[in-house]
Amino acid sequence: MGGLVFMAPGTEAARHTEGHPLLAIELDAGVFEAEVLRRHESGRTEWSCVPQALDLSEPHKLALIEAINGLVNAHATGPAAPSPTHDESRLLSMLAGALTGSVTGRARPVSVRRLKYLENWIDAHVGEAITLGMLCEVVQVGVRSLQIAFQARRGMSPMRFVAERRLTAAQRRFSKASEGDDVTAIATSLGFTHLGRFSSAYRSAFGESPSRTLMRSRQWARTHSDAASPGIGGGE
Repeated sequence: MGGLVFMAPGTEAARHTEGHPLLAIELDAGVFEAEVLRRHESGRTEWSCVPQALDLSEPHKLALIEAINGLVNAHATGPAAPSPTHDESRLLSMLAGALTGSVTGRARPVSVRRLKYLENWIDAHVGEAITLGMLCEVVQVGVRSLQIAFQARRGMSPMRFVAERRLTAAQRRFSKASEGDDVTAIATSLGFTHLGRFSSAYRSAFGESPSRTLMRSRQWARTHSDAASPGIGGGE
């Protein structure tokens, strides 16, 4: 896969290549269009003509392949398969970003108050599937304005901030976990579908593995439960 071709629903096309694989993904046209339009505060874009072919850089190509693989794994059968919701939104967001990447528009300032509102919104919805377009819609600005504002205020991209808040939410859940909870269930509920990378990011952020935080939480709960239990055989 070396590039992307966006085609309108119902379009038929022939493709002739030698030795190169072809992957076709059918998107919900309404959902995809909504994600694209959310990224532009004007609600209109200049790229609407399809079909449209785009070349991908190597990093973007690898990231897209990874997102596709994540979605395939999420739809795998079996009780341990995670919900595909986060993987679907991730792939949708990446495709929308590829299509609108060259259309940035003019950036306008975003107030600290509006950014704080957005950060609180992220915390309130951290367990849900979040896309860049949704963030733009919440504060009614375009992608470029939002990216500049987050870089200035937090030193990171909006979606990186979402990932950081999800790590913090994971730590809170591990610290309050019950005996039936485990690392995989908590991580996937917050959108972390690649557990190896999640564990590495968690250790980098908090200085210990997710399983260590979970184990300490359970030990603390058992200790305090034993201390709170009444003695046996007390006299009158």
